[in-house]
Amino acid sequence: MCDSWTSVRNEGIINFIVTVPRPICWSSIATGAESHTGQYIANLLKKVVEDIGPLKVLGACTDNASNMKKAWELLQLEYPHIKSYSCIAHTLQLIFTDLIKIKSAENIQSDCIKLCKTVKQSQKLTALLNQHQHQSPQGQQHTLKLPVKTRWRSITQCLKSVCINKHALQALGINYDAKPSLDLSIRKLLLSEVFWDRTEGSLKLLKPVTDAITAIEGENKNLSLVMKMFSDLKLSFEENLSSSQILKSEEDAFKKIIRERKKFLVDAMQVIYEIAAQLPNIDEIQVIAELADYRSRLKKNSKPFVSSAVDKTSASSWWNRICCSSQLSRVASNILRLPPSSASVERSFSRHALVHSARRNRLTTDRAAK
Repeated sequence: MCDSWTSVRNEGIINFIVTVPRPICWSSIATGAESHTGQYIANLLKKVVEDIGPLKVLGACTDNASNMKKAWELLQLEYPHIKSYSCIAHTLQLIFTDLIKIKSAENIQSDCIKLCKTVKQSQKLTALLNQHQHQSPQGQQHTLKLPVKTRWRSITQCLKSVCINKHALQALGINYDAKPSLDLSIRKLLLSEVFWDRTEGSLKLLKPVTDAITAIEGENKNLSLVMKMFSDLKLSFEENLSSSQILKSEEDAFKKIIRERKKFLVDAMQVIYEIAAQLPNIDEIQVIAELADYRSRLKKNSKPFVSSAVDKTSASSWWNRICCSSQLSRVASNILRLPPSSASVERSFSRHALVHSARRNRLTTDRAAK
């Protein structure tokens, strides 16, 4: 997997991570004056593949940028067995960004930010809110959180902080001492049940997306999680849309976002077939037949103790030890080595920034990478 960023010295850097399946930082390339074109990135990817060994590389995970997609095409021409695919976490982030741009969600977000700013910028209101928090049913202090542009998840945290403090904020809205510092429009907002219904409804729609991103960004996750995760997201949307208090005219827009962004995902059956076709001593048609047989037997003969065992067994252990007698198991073992996201690259940027900080800006990029 790979991705690019800019260092503290405003230098372009591309990091490469190899999963075995544990992620390992392979190399950090300072690109200098080179433009990050598809051809340039493809050449860097080819060098990494050759250094590792072409037969040891099964897939390449990047974001959905156009230059990365061009690099996929060029890499595929030279190494047909390597499957390039988009970062699932990035796809989910695009879904989240699309959702919060819908008018009703944007209005709720704007109201919550205005409310949080009003309270946080006043010492008196903050002190009064703290008093009401201790008197609320929760009986403890939860700070109001403002979203940060570079932290997309902070929008959900902002909505959640407002909902958690509902009783304390409503009490603040009718507090006589708060009136001089509290704008009339904010007081009306706090006492409006429509505002609270819409805020809670929006949180129910957005939180499953942020939870899915958090789950998929772990270092020990694999591609087998993706289809179930999207299926769960779709069910969550269908359950929460009716109670979310968004405009009926916007319900179709919400559903369309999931359909459109899902196109970024690779087709699971197609990936299984293509990988099987490239592996030695594997009949790809036989693999698809075994997959169909496995699915039908699993549905027909599933026992409670089997489902309990699945929950306590890793996917790799299942296919390598329990279901290891078929060609399908060999293909499954290879697919399970592929990461669902390029989050490990982002983490490498964070580690790099801790070393190559503003206080150590005289470090060269090559030196910092070591």
